[in-house]
Amino acid sequence: MRLLPSAPHVRILQREHKWSTHASGMFILRKEPSVQRDDSMSRHSARTTLLCAALALAAVALTIRLEALGNATSVRQTPTPSDRQALDIPSSLDGSSQRSYLVVPPALPAGPRPLLVILHAWSSNNEGRWPPIEREAATRGWLVLTPNFRGPSDHPEGCGSLLAQQDILDAVAFVQEKLPRIEVDKKRIYVMGYSGGGFMTMLMAARHPETWAAASAWAGIADLAAWYQETSQDNIRDQLRACFGGPPDDRLTAEYRERSPIAYLRPSLTVPIEIAHGDHDPQVSVTHALRAFDLLAPGAVSGKQVEQIKSRKSGSAPSERDSLLKGDILLRRSVGSFRLTIYDGGHDYYALAGMAWLAEHSRP
Repeated sequence: MRLLPSAPHVRILQREHKWSTHASGMFILRKEPSVQRDDSMSRHSARTTLLCAALALAAVALTIRLEALGNATSVRQTPTPSDRQALDIPSSLDGSSQRSYLVVPPALPAGPRPLLVILHAWSSNNEGRWPPIEREAATRGWLVLTPNFRGPSDHPEGCGSLLAQQDILDAVAFVQEKLPRIEVDKKRIYVMGYSGGGFMTMLMAARHPETWAAASAWAGIADLAAWYQETSQDNIRDQLRACFGGPPDDRLTAEYRERSPIAYLRPSLTVPIEIAHGDHDPQVSVTHALRAFDLLAPGAVSGKQVEQIKSRKSGSAPSERDSLLKGDILLRRSVGSFRLTIYDGGHDYYALAGMAWLAEHSRP
């Protein structure tokens, strides 16, 4: 069994396992001092030997699997069930090492595969996992990439900064270029996120449309200054002040806008964008979705419809139903490659519905 060749620009790591491993990542099967045993102990020893042999075979399989992903300098432990690999990627802007995770389906079909980029929420990072997304991606034969983009948005390098944006682009480029045995379908690179991830999805789609085949934003913040004024959560205001150095007063209004999707969303964008939001979201007002869509498709939603949604008085039965959404759809508008979905719900995320919509799109 040989270890993987090293490369200075990346480390592929995995999560800790409850079994002890050597620093190389391979299981160490130590021979215990021999003692006299009765027949039952001998049978127990035989079973133990078989178990150890099985673990050794698993270690061999792990090595082969990781070799298929590309070069690595260290492999620390056994794989997680869905085979999530950690990639430490240098930022092309400041050189800092930024952690991303790549989930590879257990039985990856041959040929170029779609890449789904999942963006984490406002106050979190990419350490959490989304099992339903991973299962659906495995069914579809998609790769799943989760960049960190500077972690929680409570410091200037977060909050949609240029550094955070570039971290996402660097991660996408790395998977395409530095893992030669992983073949990405460049016509089907998707981005999706929820809450702060929905904010970042809109921002990335608007500022870097050439990267994506489609974008799906759920419960996203479109205007950071408006969110500061609207939110009842002191911790959110604290985080925004930490990002920008103060509230969105005259001195900082431009800085808040510069990192907000509303500054970049426009009808001329060529990337398909879905904006989805619950009508009674208590954390991010549905007005963010309505305003964002109006920038993409001016006048597509009437003022009366906006007021009905804001007041939760739809005045009619649901406009349509979607089996992947729990709540009824109160309003759905499609204009060109843009779609707005307002549903009966709160701060919700129906990722499988987003994935189904993304799957309908590919770049020319």
